[in-house]
Amino acid sequence: SSDLIPNVLAKARERFPRVTIGINVMGSGAIPQALVSGDVDLGVAFSLDRSSDLQQLSVASFHLGAVVPPDHPLASNKALSVSACLSHNLILPKSELSIRQQLAKAYAKLPVPAIETSSVELAKQLTLRGLGVAFQTRIGIERELAHGQLVHVPIKKPMPLRSDLGVYVRAARNPPVAVHALADIIAAEIGLHAAREGDTAS
Repeated sequence: SSDLIPNVLAKARERFPRVTIGINVMGSGAIPQALVSGDVDLGVAFSLDRSSDLQQLSVASFHLGAVVPPDHPLASNKALSVSACLSHNLILPKSELSIRQQLAKAYAKLPVPAIETSSVELAKQLTLRGLGVAFQTRIGIERELAHGQLVHVPIKKPMPLRSDLGVYVRAARNPPVAVHALADIIAAEIGLHAAREGDTAS
């Protein structure tokens, strides 16, 4: 919601000025139920489990990494393990966010963090203030990375951690034309972000 979705909404308003769009921000775990119940028409989420109730319209994969200020001791690394981060103050996502579940799979005994939050935006702001090591993809911190305010170091040990960002609808319903149009804009924007990550990796 920091960069990708605002870009999508700007393009959608330009192309379809008469279409009204409502946005709900929630953890990935809540999105499938919101789609199945009909509370929302379209979901954009990281690392959803595949389900017969949902149809995935598009997806791209992003590195999950440690996020730190450029003067942090971990900032000069090309890659990290979860265990290498544990000697520093941690800013961990709460359990309803998919990032926490991925970290727990990679390192079963995560310590009690200095700060725990369900807001990725808050984690970013706390990291900018030097309060700890946060974990996320490059999505949502592109501006800070470009300006040298934050560094994103991919987690690659004991295995690379990647997070799939997908666009979803309810499988049992054919969404309106406007929903498909918005899904196409989102998919194109996610593709741009994925291409930029590929450029950064190389």
